[in-house]
Amino acid sequence: MTPSVQHYGREDVLEVFTAAARTNPDTLSWAPLLGFLGNTQRLRMNITEDNISQELFDAASTLRYPDMDPPEVRGLVRVLDAACTGAGIPYRLEAGPHEMQTGTIGFFEPYKFRLPFVRASLVLYIVPQEFQWVLKGAGKEPAPWSQRMPEFQRLIQVGTQQWVRNGNR
Repeated sequence: MTPSVQHYGREDVLEVFTAAARTNPDTLSWAPLLGFLGNTQRLRMNITEDNISQELFDAASTLRYPDMDPPEVRGLVRVLDAACTGAGIPYRLEAGPHEMQTGTIGFFEPYKFRLPFVRASLVLYIVPQEFQWVLKGAGKEPAPWSQRMPEFQRLIQVGTQQWVRNGNR
Protein backbone atom coordinates (compact mmCIF):
# COMPACT_ATOMS: atom_id res chain seq x y z
CA MET A 1 0.00 0.00 0.00
CA THR A 2 1.41 3.37 -1.02
CA PRO A 3 1.35 6.21 1.49
CA SER A 4 -0.98 9.12 0.87
CA VAL A 5 0.45 12.18 -0.86
CA GLN A 6 1.61 14.89 1.54
CA HIS A 7 0.53 18.41 0.64
CA TYR A 8 2.47 21.41 1.90
CA GLY A 9 0.94 24.86 2.14
CA ARG A 10 1.94 27.78 -0.07
CA GLU A 11 3.93 29.48 2.69
CA ASP A 12 5.82 26.28 3.52
CA VAL A 13 6.82 25.69 -0.09
CA LEU A 14 7.77 29.29 -0.87
CA GLU A 15 9.84 29.61 2.32
CA VAL A 16 11.89 26.49 1.64
CA PHE A 17 11.81 26.22 -2.15
CA THR A 18 12.46 29.78 -3.33
CA ALA A 19 15.44 32.12 -2.99
CA ALA A 20 15.25 35.81 -2.15
CA ALA A 21 17.10 37.11 -5.23
CA ARG A 22 17.02 36.24 -8.91
CA THR A 23 20.14 35.02 -10.68
CA ASN A 24 22.02 37.67 -12.63
CA PRO A 25 22.58 35.97 -16.02
CA ASP A 26 25.75 37.98 -16.65
CA THR A 27 27.48 36.48 -13.59
CA LEU A 28 26.39 32.90 -14.30
CA SER A 29 29.42 30.62 -14.69
CA TRP A 30 30.62 27.09 -14.01
CA ALA A 31 32.16 26.76 -10.55
CA PRO A 32 33.93 23.82 -8.95
CA LEU A 33 31.94 21.83 -6.43
CA LEU A 34 34.18 21.61 -3.43
CA GLY A 35 34.51 18.60 -1.20
CA PHE A 36 34.85 14.93 -1.97
CA LEU A 37 33.44 15.26 -5.50
CA GLY A 38 36.67 16.26 -7.22
CA ASN A 39 36.58 17.33 -10.86
CA THR A 40 32.91 18.33 -10.56
CA GLN A 41 31.51 21.64 -11.77
CA ARG A 42 28.14 23.20 -11.13
CA LEU A 43 26.09 25.90 -12.83
CA ARG A 44 23.48 27.25 -10.38
CA MET A 45 20.34 29.32 -11.05
CA ASN A 46 17.98 30.63 -8.34
CA ILE A 47 14.29 29.79 -8.19
CA THR A 48 12.33 32.78 -6.92
CA GLU A 49 8.70 33.32 -6.10
CA ASP A 50 8.20 35.44 -9.22
CA ASN A 51 9.62 32.85 -11.67
CA ILE A 52 8.39 29.49 -10.32
CA SER A 53 5.75 27.91 -12.54
CA GLN A 54 2.55 26.51 -11.10
CA GLU A 55 3.58 23.00 -12.22
CA LEU A 56 6.86 23.17 -10.33
CA PHE A 57 5.13 24.70 -7.31
CA ASP A 58 2.63 21.81 -7.34
CA ALA A 59 5.50 19.30 -7.54
CA ALA A 60 7.21 20.84 -4.52
CA SER A 61 3.86 20.93 -2.68
CA THR A 62 3.30 17.20 -3.17
CA LEU A 63 6.95 16.02 -3.23
CA ARG A 64 6.36 14.31 -6.56
CA TYR A 65 7.73 15.36 -9.91
CA PRO A 66 4.83 16.01 -12.32
CA ASP A 67 3.93 13.65 -15.16
CA MET A 68 4.41 16.55 -17.58
CA ASP A 69 7.59 18.63 -17.39
CA PRO A 70 7.21 22.13 -15.98
CA PRO A 71 8.16 24.97 -18.37
CA GLU A 72 11.48 25.50 -16.56
CA VAL A 73 12.60 21.95 -17.37
CA ARG A 74 11.38 22.11 -20.97
CA GLY A 75 13.48 25.26 -21.38
CA LEU A 76 16.59 23.62 -19.92
CA VAL A 77 16.14 20.55 -22.15
CA ARG A 78 16.12 22.95 -25.13
CA VAL A 79 19.38 24.44 -23.77
CA LEU A 80 20.88 20.94 -23.59
CA ASP A 81 19.67 20.09 -27.10
CA ALA A 82 21.23 23.27 -28.56
CA ALA A 83 24.51 22.67 -26.69
CA CYS A 84 24.74 19.07 -27.85
CA THR A 85 23.94 20.04 -31.43
CA GLY A 86 26.49 22.86 -31.40
CA ALA A 87 29.24 20.69 -29.89
CA GLY A 88 28.41 17.62 -32.01
CA ILE A 89 27.52 15.42 -29.02
CA PRO A 90 24.62 12.98 -29.27
CA TYR A 91 22.44 12.45 -26.23
CA ARG A 92 19.45 10.44 -25.08
CA LEU A 93 16.87 11.43 -22.48
CA GLU A 94 15.56 8.88 -20.03
CA ALA A 95 12.96 9.66 -17.41
CA GLY A 96 14.33 10.28 -13.95
CA PRO A 97 12.72 9.12 -10.73
CA HIS A 98 9.39 10.80 -10.03
CA GLU A 99 9.54 10.55 -6.26
CA MET A 100 11.43 13.01 -4.14
CA GLN A 101 15.12 12.17 -3.77
CA THR A 102 15.71 13.30 -0.19
CA GLY A 103 13.83 14.07 2.99
CA THR A 104 13.42 17.76 2.14
CA ILE A 105 10.93 19.57 -0.03
CA GLY A 106 11.66 18.97 -3.70
CA PHE A 107 14.93 17.40 -4.81
CA PHE A 108 14.09 16.28 -8.31
CA GLU A 109 16.12 14.82 -11.15
CA PRO A 110 13.76 15.12 -14.14
CA TYR A 111 15.91 13.16 -16.59
CA LYS A 112 18.89 10.90 -16.91
CA PHE A 113 20.99 12.35 -19.70
CA ARG A 114 22.82 9.61 -21.55
CA LEU A 115 25.87 11.12 -23.21
CA PRO A 116 28.50 9.19 -25.19
CA PHE A 117 31.20 9.91 -22.63
CA VAL A 118 33.38 7.39 -20.85
CA ARG A 119 33.78 9.33 -17.62
CA ALA A 120 31.88 12.61 -17.84
CA SER A 121 28.23 12.90 -16.85
CA LEU A 122 25.77 15.78 -16.81
CA VAL A 123 22.84 15.94 -14.39
CA LEU A 124 20.06 18.49 -13.96
CA TYR A 125 18.84 18.82 -10.40
CA ILE A 126 15.96 20.84 -9.02
CA VAL A 127 16.77 21.45 -5.37
CA PRO A 128 15.39 23.91 -2.84
CA GLN A 129 16.06 27.44 -4.09
CA GLU A 130 17.85 26.54 -7.32
CA PHE A 131 18.30 24.62 -10.53
CA GLN A 132 21.72 23.05 -11.00
CA TRP A 133 23.60 21.65 -13.96
CA VAL A 134 26.23 19.33 -12.46
CA LEU A 135 29.04 18.15 -14.73
CA LYS A 136 31.23 15.39 -13.30
CA GLY A 137 34.50 13.99 -14.63
CA ALA A 138 34.78 16.23 -17.71
CA GLY A 139 38.52 16.79 -17.28
CA LYS A 140 39.27 13.06 -17.53
CA GLU A 141 37.49 12.42 -20.80
CA PRO A 142 39.62 10.85 -23.58
CA ALA A 143 39.75 12.16 -27.16
CA PRO A 144 37.74 12.93 -29.22
CA TRP A 145 35.20 13.95 -26.55
CA SER A 146 37.79 15.87 -24.52
CA GLN A 147 38.18 18.33 -27.41
CA ARG A 148 34.41 18.92 -27.50
CA MET A 149 33.90 19.42 -23.74
CA PRO A 150 34.93 23.13 -23.53
CA GLU A 151 32.49 24.05 -26.32
CA PHE A 152 29.78 21.87 -24.76
CA GLN A 153 30.22 23.64 -21.40
CA ARG A 154 30.28 27.07 -23.04
CA LEU A 155 27.10 26.39 -25.01
CA ILE A 156 25.27 25.16 -21.90
CA GLN A 157 26.39 28.29 -20.03
CA VAL A 158 25.33 30.67 -22.83
CA GLY A 159 22.01 28.86 -23.31
CA THR A 160 21.32 28.89 -19.58
CA GLN A 161 22.06 32.63 -19.41
CA GLN A 162 19.44 33.17 -22.11
CA TRP A 163 17.05 30.85 -20.26
CA VAL A 164 17.42 32.99 -17.11
CA ARG A 165 16.82 36.17 -19.15
CA ASN A 166 13.60 34.57 -20.46
CA GLY A 167 12.26 34.10 -16.92
CA ASN A 168 13.37 30.45 -16.55
CA ARG A 169 11.31 29.32 -19.53
